[in-house]
Amino acid sequence: MEALPGVWIEEKGLSFAVHYRGARPPIALAADLILREILAPTRDTLRVLYGDKVWEVVPREVPGKGVAVRELLEGLPDETVVVCFGDDETDEEAFRVLPNQITVRVGRAHTTRANFCVRSPGEVLRFLVLLEKELR
Repeated sequence: MEALPGVWIEEKGLSFAVHYRGARPPIALAADLILREILAPTRDTLRVLYGDKVWEVVPREVPGKGVAVRELLEGLPDETVVVCFGDDETDEEAFRVLPNQITVRVGRAHTTRANFCVRSPGEVLRFLVLLEKELR
């Protein structure tokens, strides 16, 4: 996208993602406004999932991560322990349906539904090493 440097679109079949990690703040703001304008007539059929420097546009009937996690757990024993790491808004849906499990927000978050927070992927590894020691 020459008009919006640092912004690119990823085709995902039934959905698409608009990445803006490489965009300067004014460019990201312009991309956000353009996306909102384009999607305004589709509010009943599409929704936007807000991630880490990405907006994912999906059909409304596509369930979020919370529904997917619930479906994955249906066939497992009640005493199953779940460990869930996430770094953006879309992961908050999974954290919400796992209140008594090991949920970990990676990176800075002002608010989160996760039970634990770590600052970086490197800290994820340290967290897992400590967890392994505790579970032995």
